[in-house]
Amino acid sequence: YYILILITIRCVSAQPLTVGLIQISPGVADGYTLFSPNFCPDNDCPTYLINNCGEIVNQWPTASIPGLSSKLLPNGLLLRPYFIQHPFMNSGGCGGGIQLWDFNGNLIWDYVVADNHSTPHHEVTPLPNGNLLVLIWNYRDSVEAVLKGRISSTVTGAGIWSDKIIEIRPIFPDSAELIWQWDSWDHIVQNVSPILPSYGNPSSHPELFDINYLGLSNGGADWLHTNAIDYNPDLDQIAISSRHLQEIYIIDHSTTSYQSASHSGGSSSKGGDILYRWGNPEAYGKTT
Repeated sequence: YYILILITIRCVSAQPLTVGLIQISPGVADGYTLFSPNFCPDNDCPTYLINNCGEIVNQWPTASIPGLSSKLLPNGLLLRPYFIQHPFMNSGGCGGGIQLWDFNGNLIWDYVVADNHSTPHHEVTPLPNGNLLVLIWNYRDSVEAVLKGRISSTVTGAGIWSDKIIEIRPIFPDSAELIWQWDSWDHIVQNVSPILPSYGNPSSHPELFDINYLGLSNGGADWLHTNAIDYNPDLDQIAISSRHLQEIYIIDHSTTSYQSASHSGGSSSKGGDILYRWGNPEAYGKTT
């Protein structure tokens, strides 16, 4: 306790607090804070690493709005997704490109992931082998949505954005190799029409996404709105969270891309189906 007080006194007395720091109290976690401001004038958006005194330990001359979470990697590189204006996919958390910066502020990799029908969003997670897992919004038009079993009155001209995960290997300085992919669109259940694909009772198929459960999307194109992605190297599994369906999902990463689009294969023998879900049983018809 006394040591913490001394640290606080040292921070206060050493020099004026910087970078907007207004308070430090006993009990603060020892370490550093990395942040990349989301609101910045004229696309002047430096990324900062500060200590508990608010002093800048390092600063990167990043010049675009983040999209959305920056990370400092164990090798000292800054991993920073950034925003690119998309023609029609611009929900909260939208990204577009991904950069790697060295600790001296040099841009060493800059790759644009977005295209006319998809864009990355919210979070990019590094894998132990140096590859990256990227959350993607993938556009499906209204016709494709209805043919998949979506009730036509609940889909607009904006269609539906399925959530996709890609694994890419950075190729310096500005390209990448696609290593693996998974798409929620391959794991759909619907109980509207028996002549359409994936017909079944959602409560009997918790391993699939009920395409007619709207959740917080209220019929908007951004159906699942996944916010975060994480990786478990011990089990070779991926965790993602859906804001609009209010759930957390676990899927198998040990599959091939072909297996991930199916219901079999991989160490779980379940392909790309949901292995585990938690948070909202209403999303798969287990309760009201």
